[in-house]
Amino acid sequence: ERVEKAVWFQRFPPVLTFQLQRVCYDTKLQAALKLHTPFHFPQNLFMDRYLEKHKEEAAQKRNDITALRRQVEDTRGRLTSVSKLT
Repeated sequence: ERVEKAVWFQRFPPVLTFQLQRVCYDTKLQAALKLHTPFHFPQNLFMDRYLEKHKEEAAQKRNDITALRRQVEDTRGRLTSVSKLT
């Protein structure tokens, strides 16, 4: 069973700040390492998909995207099989 945690907003403040966790755990070193790779936000953020009033629509779109990704992988697998025959 898949478990998912989500935060939904009722409205947004005039200024919204983000705090990114910029660390990863290295199993070889058994330690947390700080990430130094740059992270860029796009010029425009479409935050309406995180509003509580759009919760059901956003969930449906995520399900649609998951189904499309599965179709793409299935198609790639079939193309690989066909290309091996030639």
